[in-house]
Amino acid sequence: MEEICTLEKLAEQALRIINGGDVNYEEDLDSRDIQLYITQALGALVRRGFFETKNDLIGEVNGNLVLTFPNVAVQKDSAGFFAKLPSCTVGLMEGRGIHEVGDSGGTYIPSMNGWANSFTSLDSLRLQGQVGYYPENNTVRFFNVKDFDGHRVYLKLVAAYDAIQEDQEIAIPMDMQLEIVSQTVQLFSQTPSEDKVSDNVDDEIKT
Repeated sequence: MEEICTLEKLAEQALRIINGGDVNYEEDLDSRDIQLYITQALGALVRRGFFETKNDLIGEVNGNLVLTFPNVAVQKDSAGFFAKLPSCTVGLMEGRGIHEVGDSGGTYIPSMNGWANSFTSLDSLRLQGQVGYYPENNTVRFFNVKDFDGHRVYLKLVAAYDAIQEDQEIAIPMDMQLEIVSQTVQLFSQTPSEDKVSDNVDDEIKT
């Protein structure tokens, strides 16, 4: 079962548990303070689910957790054409956190970083005339292109929720929402407050 929610609502649920539970935090909080933990918990759950479904098959990602960024500018430097990722995404093997890249003409061919350099002399690099890409740090790099000046592409990224508004509606399965909130509270409880750190430092100095 899936239910429309927002990052703000998930954070508010976690905050209610934190305020009513055993987590000792001495500063005033609101849901915005918790949202970073929400996105971290979500990414961890997506990554776990990917590897649980992989086995001998291709790992699966729930389509509701894929966000599309439709109008990303292509840039150029001394190494060629690239596009900056508009958001962080989940670190999945084989660059699967980048779900799809393309333009109005169709999707591009994904590749591993370094593959293009290893096969520069082979016909396989030509990809039957299609554009290829591979991930590099916070970008995707394009190859088998002649002129991408002024070009724009779309990027589909997995769980890229740090790039959306806190009140933007997203569809997340109900059981995953519960896990996200629980994991968020756990992550938050493991982070000491500034007051706690200061007190510990003072105690160490006295001893």
